[in-house]
Parts: sequence; structure tokens; C-alpha cells
Amino acid sequence: MQTDGETGPNCVDAAEGVGPTDAIRPSAGADCRGMWTGIVVGLAAGALVGAGAGKLGEDEAVRVGQVAAYRLLPAAAARAVGRGLPAAELALGALLVASGGSPVVAAPVALLFAAFAAGIAINLARGNTAIGCGCFAFGIEAARPDERLRWWHAARALGLAAAAALAVPALPGAPGVDGPWPERFGALLAGAV
Repeated sequence: MQTDGETGPNCVDAAEGVGPTDAIRPSAGADCRGMWTGIVVGLAAGALVGAGAGKLGEDEAVRVGQVAAYRLLPAAAARAVGRGLPAAELALGALLVASGGSPVVAAPVALLFAAFAAGIAINLARGNTAIGCGCFAFGIEAARPDERLRWWHAARALGLAAAAALAVPALPGAPGVDGPWPERFGALLAGAV
């Protein structure tokens, strides 16, 4: 079994004397949780980057109006969120990957997705489904009846919150994204793509 020095066994090792399709196989004793966690956390990072990029192309007034349509924030706060959310999503997604899944970045990402899930659920409970979820772009989704608020939007946001929380080892049951930085970065990048 190959090792990478001080960090222990790799998740994959090269098998000797086997055919080309079996050249790389999971190591029997290797703990691959950190790699898989990195991929899952990378999905959350990719969702943030995609969401932020989608919103950047929209008119600021559309973003502000859509945040206000959720009726959760005072007008001044809705304006600030509508203006700043795309940049915040892009920055957090990029930082999550660049940091190698640092818990310092993953925790606010998990909280942001949990806040999205709560906002969607509150509006669904109120019967306010005539707004777009704003997940990847506000104006486009608001114009399409098939993209109005639905419970699966809340479930998706909650799933992404859980994915980001996996990188916070202080949480019970969260394995964290461990291993050397290049391996963590690669796993996160794979998940983000």
C-alpha cells in the first residue's frame, strides 16, 4: 500500500500485477471519508459560485425586489442583501474551495444555506409561492411558473447546508475534510465542478 508519508495511507493505491482496468482500486484499510466529504462540500461550493454568477448578470433592482418579495427583512436590509448577495455567494464558494474546506469558511456557508432553506420554508408555509426561489438567478426564475417556490427548493438548500456542515468537525458526526491540502483542494474542486 502506498503512503504519503506522515499522513497515512492514501485512499487509492496501485495494485501490482493486475490488468489495466484494475490498476487503481480502493485500499482496503484506507479511510476515504475525508475525500468523499471534500467532494460533497465541493458541491456546496459549486452551487454558491453558480448562484452568485447567475445573479451578477441581473439588474440590481430585480435582485432587491425579489429579496423584498420574501417579506422577511426590513426594506433597508432587503436592499443590502439584494445588492451584496451575488458577491457574497461567489466569495464564499471560492473561499470554501481555496481554503481546502476550512471549517472557518464551511460554517458560515452552512448557516447561509440553512437561512435560505428557512426563508423558503417560511414563505411556503405562508402560501407565498408566486415568487422564484432565487437560487441561481432571481429574474429568470420569477418569470417561469415551473420555478416558483416549492418544497424541493427548501430541501435542496437544507441538503447543501448539511453538505457544508460536513467540513465542520466540531459538529457531532461531521468527519471534516482532512488530509494534505492538495488532496483536500482536489476533492473540493471535483465536487464543485
